[in-house]
Amino acid sequence: MEKEFDITINFNGKDLNPVVISPHFLKKHNDISYETILVLVKALDGISLPYVGISGGWQYYKVEPIFYNKKPFRLILGVQDGYSFLGVVNVFRVKEGKNYEK
Repeated sequence: MEKEFDITINFNGKDLNPVVISPHFLKKHNDISYETILVLVKALDGISLPYVGISGGWQYYKVEPIFYNKKPFRLILGVQDGYSFLGVVNVFRVKEGKNYEK
């Protein structure tokens, strides 16, 4: 079951509220907490990104890298047409071997 948080994020010029986090990440990445995800999402406030895919009325976005405690993560976000919430579809750590600037 998704968890909903009363947080407003300005994403692609729109104020989105609430933030809804899918429990999908818990299947393989249960070392990541909801609190960590919220810190990552709050860091996106005010940014604009192109979508990477559209399916069933949803626009999907990939944010990589985004750092928490100097460790790189990938966020998969979704925004549904006609709704004002930000969906967090998945989140996980990515390999540190990539040449990311921290």
